[in-house]
Amino acid sequence: MKSKKILSILISIIVGISIFAATSYAANPTNTKANQEDGEILAFLMTVDKNEIAIAKLALSKKTTPAIKKYAQMLKQQHTKNLNKALKVSKKTGIAPVSSAAVIALQKDGVKGLATLSPLQGKDFDKAFIDAMVAGHTDVLKVIDNDLLKNASNPAVKKLVVATRPHIAFHLQQGQMIQKQLG
Repeated sequence: MKSKKILSILISIIVGISIFAATSYAANPTNTKANQEDGEILAFLMTVDKNEIAIAKLALSKKTTPAIKKYAQMLKQQHTKNLNKALKVSKKTGIAPVSSAAVIALQKDGVKGLATLSPLQGKDFDKAFIDAMVAGHTDVLKVIDNDLLKNASNPAVKKLVVATRPHIAFHLQQGQMIQKQLG
């Protein structure tokens, strides 16, 4: 049963990769360079959200500590909410998510992370999961600060990035607290 859930999660990530890969700047010649960059930002944020939702679902399917369960539930809820916001911004602005090297790498990292964590159980899973969450949220925070905030030009996209940042920082902080508890 668990292997079917994991397979389902992996398939949805792969389908997501295909959808993003099919979206390109050339397919929409009305895109300006700014729309291209904003589309890449939307795709990046959506990919982060999809990866986090998938890994949170995996954690929720495992026998974990109450702290890990609570954290995974929070990640699932907040990243689902953020994904829906990003989809609304995309629709409202007419800026389609655009695949980029960073987005493709992030998608591949998500699939690899799930494959690495899936066979783990108990304390091994908890430690590897929380270590992955701390590392991932640290990396995403750096991308937001060093790239996304500087390059977002559409006001709605910029507002989304600004609104996303404190959530990512909070997820990192919570993950670090759990990481310390687990030792």
